[in-house]
Amino acid sequence: MNTHILILTILVLVHLLLFFSWSMDFGNKRGLVLTFGRLLWMIIPCSMLYPQSDLGFSSQSLDHKTVHILADDSPSMRPYAAQQKSLIDSIQQKCTQLGCQVHVRRFSELQPEQEQLYSPVLALWQGFIEERQHESAFVLLTDAGDEKGQLTPSSPVTTDKSLILGFHNPQHKNFWIESFQVQPITFQGKPFKMVADIGRSGTLADTANIQAQIIVQEKVIATKDIIFTEGVQNVEWTQTLPGLQQRGSELLTLKLLTVPEEVSRWDNIRHQATEVQANTFGVLHLLGNPSWDGRFLRTYLKSEPKFDLVSFFILRDPWDTNDADERELSLIPFPVERLFQEELAHFKLIVLQNFSLLQFLEPKYQQNLVKFIQDGGSLLFLGGPRALKSSDIQNSPLQEILPFTVTPTPNHLAPLPQPTSAPRQGFPYAKNASFQITAHPLDIERQILTGFYAEWMQLQDTFAALPPWQGHHDTSHAQFTTQGHTPLLFAQSKTGKPQLLASASYPGKGRAIWIFSDQFWRLSMSQEYGITKGDYDKFFGSAINWLLRHDETPALQIESAQLNGVRQTYHSQTQQISLKLKVSGPAVAYLRTHTDAVKLSLCSQHFTGEQLNFVPLGNALVYIETNLPLATYANHCKLGLTMSHPDIGVEKIQTTIPVHYRIPDSDQLGNQSLLHALADVHQSELLLNTDAQLASKLSLWLEQHLQQDRATQISAPVQKTENYYWLLSENILLLCLSGILLEVLARRWDQLKHLLPAKTH
Repeated sequence: MNTHILILTILVLVHLLLFFSWSMDFGNKRGLVLTFGRLLWMIIPCSMLYPQSDLGFSSQSLDHKTVHILADDSPSMRPYAAQQKSLIDSIQQKCTQLGCQVHVRRFSELQPEQEQLYSPVLALWQGFIEERQHESAFVLLTDAGDEKGQLTPSSPVTTDKSLILGFHNPQHKNFWIESFQVQPITFQGKPFKMVADIGRSGTLADTANIQAQIIVQEKVIATKDIIFTEGVQNVEWTQTLPGLQQRGSELLTLKLLTVPEEVSRWDNIRHQATEVQANTFGVLHLLGNPSWDGRFLRTYLKSEPKFDLVSFFILRDPWDTNDADERELSLIPFPVERLFQEELAHFKLIVLQNFSLLQFLEPKYQQNLVKFIQDGGSLLFLGGPRALKSSDIQNSPLQEILPFTVTPTPNHLAPLPQPTSAPRQGFPYAKNASFQITAHPLDIERQILTGFYAEWMQLQDTFAALPPWQGHHDTSHAQFTTQGHTPLLFAQSKTGKPQLLASASYPGKGRAIWIFSDQFWRLSMSQEYGITKGDYDKFFGSAINWLLRHDETPALQIESAQLNGVRQTYHSQTQQISLKLKVSGPAVAYLRTHTDAVKLSLCSQHFTGEQLNFVPLGNALVYIETNLPLATYANHCKLGLTMSHPDIGVEKIQTTIPVHYRIPDSDQLGNQSLLHALADVHQSELLLNTDAQLASKLSLWLEQHLQQDRATQISAPVQKTENYYWLLSENILLLCLSGILLEVLARRWDQLKHLLPAKTH
């Protein structure tokens, strides 16, 4: 007789005898319950008589390779448990033929037990590859439902040896936001464009629609009915949004209104920030007297629509005497008080060109000018015969922002000008000095910090092609500061030493460029040498963009920012927020060595550099990390990062960042969008469980990555291992254990029934 039939017969007879025995002692009903309970829990020890046979795969090659498998066994993967096991068995069987070995790890082994309601797919997979990056092949079986709701790490590990076997149910109805993009910089009140890609899953043969909204500061500014026709999985939404009025960082939210039967709702919201800037930038241009240099600069400033130019020409000096009426000498009076008392804050840039301050500005107006620059304004200074008088250098508020001092000599200590005579020079202008322009060499970090330097260097051939220039300030007696000042160009004469011709500085929070000559108009006029006006525009345009902080390579910028929130309890409003901020730019070198000069504001809380954790990532990248508790729930937070250093001035970044909360695995039902995103992050090949040719494609991939050299292959028997405890990993285990509870209740029924409420008649 077959052994299995014999064992089954014995079990049936034993339980029949138990039933008759218990019926006599407890009655038929309780006897039946006792027998059924005993039958249930006896399945557990009996299952050990029928162990499962697992193939043990020892290497069939002297130079064996290993397939490392990471299996997602989170709750959302339970519907695919049988298919997942079948795929792992297929890989093991294929490895028997190819002479490789298989090593399987599961999510539950790698993450703490209390975290099993969440699936850190991205972190586990990335760490899995990093630990074994020199191995032969990696396979991930998952539905890609990550607890963060996003699959874009800051520093992904990429390998061409990884395969993702993705699981999803094509019948699940779901809508999600594939991508959401807006212009990073918009202008106040001006319309701007947005582009969104909306995806869906489910029965694609049907038509479907969902409403989308764009929300700013809890107000809906645009809506759209996204309509999916038959067979269409993705729809692109492009729209011009109305202009935003509030300057600064603004957070836009794209929201899909949920529909019935939608399986996931966490992916119906995306955020994107944009910087709202003014339409035009106020520029105040003060010219000491009409000149070629002034005319060309004014023409350039007027030609740029982004500049709101206010320009004044000084036609005569205050000490000039004549019999003409005031109205005949000036079209309008120079409104000094209004400009430097009321209107100064409306400008972004002040141009002082061949201008003597004390002749036209009282000390209190000069102080306002200095404060404007120190508080973040910009100054473009261009020299000339009227500029840098002794009164502008000695005992003047301007002295606070000058990047130089002048060696005291009788000539440089001239008295203040008298109303009836022209003032003496304090920083003499050599009108007939002949020179050629040479560049001051800068290290690469300083070049990037001074963003326009590279564009100026592209004009070196132009400088060399021009005939000798004439006219520049004598800077030989000047002592320039070592910090907060960058020499850029020199005036090289045939006989003397080179003298500084142009430099940049960082007065307070502002920026300044100093050009000690009024001859740069020549960049536009030398047609004989093939020089065009474009070189002039490039020279001053790049400099002014840097002054206005429109650098192509900002000194400090945010590469990525993540705010992750954790609520203390599900219903609690109190939460912990962790910040991971990736910052790049040439100022990072200073940021890493001068953390005391860093200040961070986040969610209305303020941190100093000592309270932040800095993690360097090369010379131009750094991670800034911190944690903070918040008493109230927040969807997004304002972030401001400020750094001050004499060599870079003050750099400030402001933005708005959404707060991401962990998403339970039960809400993380996989879809093709998430799976493709995960594959793209690590440049992995992706195979879906719904693919009709999955088995053949998997076999082909294994052959390509694990094929052994025939010369090293050896024959080895296939070993089998017996798993006597296989039932402990099956879902039916709970049902079997419930038999013990049934048996206890039936035996103790006489002691328990008095606890039931009495019957009423």
